[in-house]
Amino acid sequence: MGAKRVRELFSQARMSSPSIIFIDEIDSVASKRHINAQSSSQTLNQLLTEMDGFLTKERVVVIGATNMPDALDPAITRPGRFDKMIHLSAPDLKGRIAILNHYIKKINADPKLPVEDIARRTVQFTGAELRNLVNQAIIHAIKHKKSAADIEDFDEAYDKIVMGVTRRGLKGTQEDIKATAYHEGK
Repeated sequence: MGAKRVRELFSQARMSSPSIIFIDEIDSVASKRHINAQSSSQTLNQLLTEMDGFLTKERVVVIGATNMPDALDPAITRPGRFDKMIHLSAPDLKGRIAILNHYIKKINADPKLPVEDIARRTVQFTGAELRNLVNQAIIHAIKHKKSAADIEDFDEAYDKIVMGVTRRGLKGTQEDIKATAYHEGK
């Protein structure tokens, strides 16, 4: 079905030109080919065929996004295909504030929520990670029967994202606890 969908997508783009085809997570269809993966190889081959068939007058631009450029098949990154790479860094403080405000306005949040403080803690968080932070905070608030997410909920969400889920009931011996304390103290 993948190759057929690729043909249909490019056909629609040509009929609607000028147009842009945006393929998110391009590595899912254009990763390095393996002998055993025939169906994904057919999809990639069809994508390559469609991109080779472009004429300048068709006015179709193809853009792909990935977090794993090393996983892409060399054929997809040749000149005339996905040969230009633009690396996007994580948002700066101003960007994180704007992203957090965008997602926070969609939930019930404490009006006194210190958004700038949250943004300062989330250096190197992407937009998706900030959205996840807001989602985790509201889930925490709901679990604790709160009408609005507050800083405590955001702190818990941050800890969950950065350090993982709290393992309750995990008990160590007094010796284990002391050894861990020494290790963490160094």
